Amino acid sequence: MEKTSIDKVCYDEYYEKDNEYLNLYIGTSFLKINSEDTSQTNLINTIKNNIQHNSYYQKSWTYYLKNSILVFPFLVFLSINMKIVNIKSSLHQEAITKYGYVDFEGKVKDIEFLGRNTTARIKLFNHNPFSIETHTDSIRLKQIKKGDSIRISISPIDYEKKILKTKPFQWFDKYHGYSYIHIYKISKL
Repeated sequence: MEKTSIDKVCYDEYYEKDNEYLNLYIGTSFLKINSEDTSQTNLINTIKNNIQHNSYYQKSWTYYLKNSILVFPFLVFLSINMKIVNIKSSLHQEAITKYGYVDFEGKVKDIEFLGRNTTARIKLFNHNPFSIETHTDSIRLKQIKKGDSIRISISPIDYEKKILKTKPFQWFDKYHGYSYIHIYKISKL
């Protein structure tokens, strides 16, 4: 058995299933002692009086600072992403209320159901780089098969930017959902 210097010996206290325990760390190994066991009282008091408490688990301002530095960029990214989605959806809703839906027809190249009754992704032959997503009832969409002709209603913004390509893409159009077009109505021809 190797000798361990006293500065590498420490303890900490914790609760597990309504029992209080004391862990005595000796180098890389530890001894778990039940604090509620009356026969161990003298040993526990000696440990608490003569050995330093493990400061690794004590939560100081440095602990909170390190964790906040790790969490902060994630929260910033999440808030920016939510803001972009809100801006994008409000632009689409404004265009729909002003101009209405834009209908176009296409032939189904592939249809993929992403959930039981929630989302379907459709790829069309004449609009190859884009997948068209709908969040309508996918049970009704099960009637659509590969090779069927369909009529799709989308927002005027998606139609002008992604189908006609007459308007330039903005930053969030390029990097947030570029290859997806949201469907508002769909029907089989």
